[in-house]
Amino acid sequence: MVNTRHIAPCLVDPIPHAVVMGGIFHGFDAMQGAPLSLRMWGIYAGGLWTYQAMICPMEAIQGRRSSLHNVASAGIMGYIG
Repeated sequence: MVNTRHIAPCLVDPIPHAVVMGGIFHGFDAMQGAPLSLRMWGIYAGGLWTYQAMICPMEAIQGRRSSLHNVASAGIMGYIG
């Protein structure tokens, strides 16, 4: 049985981390000469949040963390684009 109490916090908890790391990745782009834009920051932050959001249901179903969850989420996101 799926632990649904695990899914809601798991979707909300990575928001601060995605915001900060999106800013850091966007800062690396800016240091290489790319213009600063809210759109690119949103792409980085949204991608990081989506990655974590894809891992959450897998952890809830299995009840534990696994490196295969990371591989599956990264592979799906890489395939999508």
